[in-house]
Amino acid sequence: LYSLDMKYNTSFGTFTSSTSYFDRYINETGSEANFITWLAQNALGDPTYQPVHSPISEMRKYNRFVQEFRFISDFSGPFQFTGGLYYAETHEWRVYPPTYAPGLGAATGIPGADFIFAADERDAIKEPAVYGEASYQITTKLKATVGLRWYSIEYDFLKGYQNGFAANGMTDPPPASQTETGYTPKFNLQY
Repeated sequence: LYSLDMKYNTSFGTFTSSTSYFDRYINETGSEANFITWLAQNALGDPTYQPVHSPISEMRKYNRFVQEFRFISDFSGPFQFTGGLYYAETHEWRVYPPTYAPGLGAATGIPGADFIFAADERDAIKEPAVYGEASYQITTKLKATVGLRWYSIEYDFLKGYQNGFAANGMTDPPPASQTETGYTPKFNLQY
């Protein structure tokens, strides 16, 4: 995790820039033996099936960049303002190398059941936002605040496939994108 925060103070408020970058790689291996045994004995109808060593691995690369610019006022009167720009971008890559359960196909009579699962999926998420908030100190004990935040979340499925018995065969969907955009208002009366 890397981060950099900078502030610039003026007589009327503070400008802040906050930047961070997160980069992570995970390589995990576990066992599918209990799941495969349950599957063979209960779902596929072979109560005599005995567990076999069947490891499953996951390799995941994840990185995220976040940038925010913010202004917080320090005006001399009852009116104050906070506003900013926000942007985040995330990239994720997941790979499951092929996993096998030797003998599962023969034990259950299902051709190809020995090949349990494999996958390679990559996606990206972009999240820009703009926000502002104004407050007014009506009396020494009463303050009114209004604000609005606009956001957009774009999810891009870049490439991927899943294959094997657990995936019900090969799936190779085309790249796709989905966007959600909206506003979040804020109204607050504080006493």
